[in-house]
Amino acid sequence: MRRPRWSDREISEILGYLLTEAERVDDMPDRERRLAYLVGEAWHVADRAEGERKADAVDVALAIDARMQRKGSRRPG
Repeated sequence: MRRPRWSDREISEILGYLLTEAERVDDMPDRERRLAYLVGEAWHVADRAEGERKADAVDVALAIDARMQRKGSRRPG
């Protein structure tokens, strides 16, 4: 199976979408599942990107993961 080849513009659009979606799902009841999916997609992009775009994708994956951890660590009081 051939791996997708994305242009720099396409990668930027994908990463922007992933970050926007991560913010959008914060207040949803299934946010943990959605954030897990989004972080997986960001790592998928990182696995296939090169150079600066790989670093950008890793940054997005880590940012979404951090969002997931922050939200997951809050407990109702």
